[in-house]
Amino acid sequence: MTIKKIAINMGHPTSGIGTGAVGIVKETDKNREVGNKLIAKLNRYNVEVINCTIDYSSNDMAEACQRANDSGADVFISLHLNAGGGTGVETFYSHYSKQKCIDLAHKINSDLANTNILSPSRRCMDDMDYYGYNLYVLKNTVMDAVLVELGFVDNAKDTDRFNSEIIAETMCKSIVEFYNLDGNSNYVSPQAVPVSPVVQAHQTTGEYVIEDREEYGGTGICTITDPLGIFFYNTRGIGERSGSYECGEWVKYNRVITTNKYVYVSWISASTGIRRYMPVRDRSNGERWASCV
Repeated sequence: MTIKKIAINMGHPTSGIGTGAVGIVKETDKNREVGNKLIAKLNRYNVEVINCTIDYSSNDMAEACQRANDSGADVFISLHLNAGGGTGVETFYSHYSKQKCIDLAHKINSDLANTNILSPSRRCMDDMDYYGYNLYVLKNTVMDAVLVELGFVDNAKDTDRFNSEIIAETMCKSIVEFYNLDGNSNYVSPQAVPVSPVVQAHQTTGEYVIEDREEYGGTGICTITDPLGIFFYNTRGIGERSGSYECGEWVKYNRVITTNKYVYVSWISASTGIRRYMPVRDRSNGERWASCV
């Protein structure tokens, strides 16, 4: 099956009326972490992605549906987080959905549940059976539509293991496989801006003392969160830049290195066999450029 447009909605406005669930974390923080990364990943394929997120509104659901309907999207995916103390992922589709939409919902739900980030699957079902056909964005969009609840904001088990990079990557893979999307030959990856604070510091300061320590027994994942991106190096401390990662990209690391100024994560490049070093936090002011788990 072929589609040309996907509408992504990160549910609830950040301000206005109906700003979403709040617990240990805020729903609108976490669903936007996932949604923005998902959009960036889908843009690498031959499909147009329409962002139907409404950040300020007194009626965001109506506005999101109108934007999706006006766009001519083939499918609408709404991202949320639950509240109420449960755990795991759940996905809903409209009572009037066609079989392909039902199949998409089950694939997304199953693939997410198979990660250790959002297991177990609570349910994947017709919203009439559970909500009495009361999910506005499923009822008022004209295309295939699914709503995904990405864990619980008030359950420490879910918030502690939440990883927006893995969730976005899993959802992207589910969509790409389901619709058999091809890569976009015109896609150009945005470049990290070469004037981030951390780069300037490493270019101009050389007095830092390096202290190695193995802080993690297993492999961790570090996701870049700074819009400017981060450069990495082949030497600890000052050195010539070796490359960069843009916001939303991630790397597996197996060593944490501290100086009296910065915290680095380090890994061995699979392509070159050379150990890389990337600064992720400024110890002097607490500023972070990545989220590491």
